[in-house]
Amino acid sequence: FFPEKFGEPGLTSVRGLYWLVRQNTNWLRVHLADVRPAVRAHRGRAHDDLISHLIAEGCSDVEILGECLTFAAAGMVTTREFVCLAAWHLFTDAGLRAHYRSADEAERLAVLQELLRLEPVIGRLRRRATEPVELPCPDGPVTVCPGEYVEVHLDDANADPKAVGEDPLLVRPERAEAVGAGLSFGDGPHRCPGAHIALLETDVFLSRLFALDGVRMNGAPRVAFQEAIDGYEIRGLTVALPRAGRG
Repeated sequence: FFPEKFGEPGLTSVRGLYWLVRQNTNWLRVHLADVRPAVRAHRGRAHDDLISHLIAEGCSDVEILGECLTFAAAGMVTTREFVCLAAWHLFTDAGLRAHYRSADEAERLAVLQELLRLEPVIGRLRRRATEPVELPCPDGPVTVCPGEYVEVHLDDANADPKAVGEDPLLVRPERAEAVGAGLSFGDGPHRCPGAHIALLETDVFLSRLFALDGVRMNGAPRVAFQEAIDGYEIRGLTVALPRAGRG
């Protein structure tokens, strides 16, 4: 459903038509096989979950499908990339790996939050001002008026020593207690609702991976970037274990 490379849907080329058909076919499959049956079940019996909330808000089936696709992308694709990124850091930093292996859950989550602060999966966030906001700038303060958009570059924001403390480009898990993952999960009303689940999913997988004797990484993975979100994609990260009986 989420291929390694996405094409741009369109009506002016064969490639564009291919991706248009593929995208809409995938959406239709998800709607018919998953979302529509779930909506029918929830109309008969409400639950304390996203679909029931959307039904109560009067959302149409198309709007519910859109929300479900958004949650699927945000909950699966971003976590997948971060799992690979965190594993790469741990494989290549013996001291951090030893600390992670010997730590309890809270300390391991602090390591992951610090890595996510330094390596946000989504590089930019756009927010619209609802009231005047004055921002300090090198040439003097700038006022953002209500209705205007602000694009926050997370690499810069998460490395601001005024916000995260000294040596912002160093991995210091102890700082997570005060700053968490910085703005990597957003903040305020639009903060990622699955932040804790994403960290726990990552820790469940990596804590078991690095508990395996002799686990190692086979060469550096490939790194690409998604310009639309200024985010990274890690591919080809393969791991290996010693053969049984060979240590």
